[in-house]
Amino acid sequence: MDTKRTAPLLHIADKIMRECVIDPSRLGVIFVLSVLGKSPVREDYDGFSISASFQKQNDLDDYIAAIRKFGFFVQTFVDERDFFSWVQTGGYDELSPKYKFVYTSAVNGIGPGRRALVPAYCAHMGISTLNQNAYSATVGRHKHHVSHLLDKLGVVAGTPGRLILGAFCSF
Repeated sequence: MDTKRTAPLLHIADKIMRECVIDPSRLGVIFVLSVLGKSPVREDYDGFSISASFQKQNDLDDYIAAIRKFGFFVQTFVDERDFFSWVQTGGYDELSPKYKFVYTSAVNGIGPGRRALVPAYCAHMGISTLNQNAYSATVGRHKHHVSHLLDKLGVVAGTPGRLILGAFCSF
């Protein structure tokens, strides 16, 4: 772990946690999620729908209830476009919590970059996110590129087939 880079982040995280324990209303979590039966499916694969990876409404309700139980603010969007419009019309800036974070698992669309839309938009608008950035969201889903990057870094990852077979056989 690079302590020069993580120390300031840990200090900031510690500061936020201390403030929010004293006054939970200072923290807001904004969910941008694809929810089964609520989120529109604009593009889809033949034979296997992207909606299979959507959140179930009762799971979302549990997340929200748990976060609100601690006194934190929660705002939810079940469509990326609604979130983008809300930000563009000043909704994000009007929120009262001092610390606001976006969490997304929205996957509406097809292709390798489909999970990068919200993180890229948030980075462009200066909005903090709780999960991966746009680059990580894209490259992490493309096994060939990850394997190539690991090879360039000298990390021996093997081929996917070899990794799977390696669990059952010794080479």
